[in-house]
Amino acid sequence: MSRPIAPLIATSAGAHAADQLALAALPLTAVLAGEGGPGMVGALVAAQSAAWLVATLPAGVIVDRQPARRVIVAAQALAALALGAAAIAAFAGALPALGVAVFVTGIGVVALTLAANAAAPRLVAAGDLPRLNARLELARAVVTLAAPAIAGALAAHLSPAWAYVLAPSPPPWPP
Repeated sequence: MSRPIAPLIATSAGAHAADQLALAALPLTAVLAGEGGPGMVGALVAAQSAAWLVATLPAGVIVDRQPARRVIVAAQALAALALGAAAIAAFAGALPALGVAVFVTGIGVVALTLAANAAAPRLVAAGDLPRLNARLELARAVVTLAAPAIAGALAAHLSPAWAYVLAPSPPPWPP
């Protein structure tokens, strides 16, 4: 590949890891807070997932008009602040506030993902793009697989609220 792409892969994987760790921790947080009936669990998961539906088109417009680095930095800042709010809400057992926080986190992840995907063709020669896309997708798949196990271990030994504290925030790409 023609340019270093490891930081882009790490940034994208970190965003997906945070998103998937929060998603896996939501039902555990709701149930262990004592207020997590089926309706609340469904509402929390829907709140986080709704970010993908609501934010994809507007974030795509922003990504088309702004430099990838600017969008990635702003998206990471938004997600990090929202994850902090999610941690506070989770530790306090404030489930509606947790739903809002993970929705906002999801918006940051959507914007970062779109910006990373838009930056990929500018980083490598056309013949190397399938390999870069495969690496981005492999990183996403690995963190998606690992997140439920990590959230479960945190719930068993500490609290699922720690998932929001431990959600990764890699350095912005490019350094």
